[in-house]
Amino acid sequence: AYKHFVGPRMRFSVCLQAALICAREGWLSEAHLAFEDRVRHLLAMRDVQPLVDGGWIMERTGLEKGVKLGRLKEWLWKLQIERGATTREDMEAILRDIDWQNSDVDTWPTFSTIK
Repeated sequence: AYKHFVGPRMRFSVCLQAALICAREGWLSEAHLAFEDRVRHLLAMRDVQPLVDGGWIMERTGLEKGVKLGRLKEWLWKLQIERGATTREDMEAILRDIDWQNSDVDTWPTFSTIK
């Protein structure tokens, strides 16, 4: 999800971090080469996609298209990543586990609140 949310700023961020490492440790230093390896690994990683979509959520919750559905989808994706869910059965368990029916949508976590 990191690649998804950093998006076009990722290459800028990587360049800035590399420049700081080079300034502190030196060009082609051990720290610089280790950072470059981590970046290659990060760029090669496949971004995590949501296991469920709005239709799946609507079928199980009775929600209609709108803000609440969108926010629940985002919350479920966040929990999918945090809990390492890999199947729709995992997502069914997560949906049963959270109090989406009796809580205020404005209190639900979002990716923009991740620090």
